[in-house]
Amino acid sequence: MASVGIRKRVSARTGRVTYQVWWLLDDGSQGGQTVATSAEARELQAEKQLEIARGSWQGRRRGRLTFDRWADAWWAVWSTDPDRSPTTLAATENRLRRHIRPWFGQRPVEAIQPTLIRQWQNQLASQLGHESQMACRSILFRILQLAEDEGAIAANPVRRVPAPKRRVDPDQVFADAKRRALTPQEAGRLLARFPLFWWDHVLCLLGTGLRFGEFAGLRVRRVHLDRALPVLQVVDTRYQAGQFGSGFKPRPKSDAGIREIPWHDWWSRRFAASCRPKLTVTLLSLPVQAAETGCLLAHGRPCRATTFAASTRTQPTALEPTWSICDFADPTIFGTASRPGWRTRASPPG
Repeated sequence: MASVGIRKRVSARTGRVTYQVWWLLDDGSQGGQTVATSAEARELQAEKQLEIARGSWQGRRRGRLTFDRWADAWWAVWSTDPDRSPTTLAATENRLRRHIRPWFGQRPVEAIQPTLIRQWQNQLASQLGHESQMACRSILFRILQLAEDEGAIAANPVRRVPAPKRRVDPDQVFADAKRRALTPQEAGRLLARFPLFWWDHVLCLLGTGLRFGEFAGLRVRRVHLDRALPVLQVVDTRYQAGQFGSGFKPRPKSDAGIREIPWHDWWSRRFAASCRPKLTVTLLSLPVQAAETGCLLAHGRPCRATTFAASTRTQPTALEPTWSICDFADPTIFGTASRPGWRTRASPPG
């Protein structure tokens, strides 16, 4: 049974009287603390007895565990959530390994105070953008929150540190921000840098504003080109997450990602015109050559972002007459009803 006691000590050399409060816990661990007066000793004894009675003493001992131990415990639970995106796992593991563990890893979790977190945030600001800073702060908060929930620390110190503020971009204030959307002429030049095999893929991305993972995850039954207003239904998503593998997810990260995207008739006609019989598989030919649940393929394999990016040419190929840059002169074809203000995720080479 756990017990706490007081020993009176007298120095043989100086005659000074001190009091040692000792304790022995149920797990066999023991300790002690020396104070100057009997009043302090009785107060400390009562405090230790109360902590043992409440079961908090074990938590205080866990506060001496390093941050790395708590990070491992948090990751073991958080990463096993079946709804967690592999891409999210890869990004979180990268931030934890590169920006959080090197700073806090070997420190006892109870030694992590607001001042230390402020110092970490300040040095992080010189390395990362605001979104990455906030993501790293969120990971740190969740790990320390686990330590608080388990009684290792009294309170999460991240709560007492203000979050970094997003800095105002002067170019946006003065309306000089760099344009991120493609002009019709740039769209034509971008298309010309791809081999003919990829033209239908590029047209689909330009005409719908899909992210590449959404585009590569399209299923045949989700493509409705026979409707009065052609639509693509975004549900399945392809991911490439490094050590966490690659494949297809049955749904996007959030429910808001499940949506129908109307396809402008201009893009639909041009897309159909771009399909060649020599292509292995195209989006239009999938209902014939693939199963009902088949996905978009490239050379018989699932599309990969790296393969797609590597297909761009340094010099554009000769544009056929039907694909001259003037075909992109109507800027309204770059918008969709479901995603107003759409901006392309692709950037023109150079």
